[in-house]
Amino acid sequence: MWPLFLVGGICSESRCNCFLRRHINLKMPEENVKTYTFEEIAEHSTSESAWIVIENNVYDVTKFLEEHPGGPEVLLDWAGQEDATDAFEDVGHSSDAREQMKAYKIGEIAEEEKSAKPKSDGTSTWCVLQ
Repeated sequence: MWPLFLVGGICSESRCNCFLRRHINLKMPEENVKTYTFEEIAEHSTSESAWIVIENNVYDVTKFLEEHPGGPEVLLDWAGQEDATDAFEDVGHSSDAREQMKAYKIGEIAEEEKSAKPKSDGTSTWCVLQ
């Protein structure tokens, strides 16, 4: 799904719940990208082999564990898990960090796995305790 442009309004990107946020994504689709299942990713949850998933991209962060500013534990908490996107976004990583992570990308989530994951519809549910 490219290119994606949004200037103001509610983003229609399925993985994004932003409002009034600017998106410009001109990245061309990658050919011959390796795909992984969640079962394969689950096998990489240790300091010897740590893979994390952010926005359906798979990253081998094993060599980055000791360099991570938040420490290796933060990455290991999410290694082998199905999706670390919310945790990654909640921290508010810099554009430099986002650029740096490209070097660790090894592939993407297999299409059949993406469709099995529940997708956000962009709405929020609020609970008020009285």
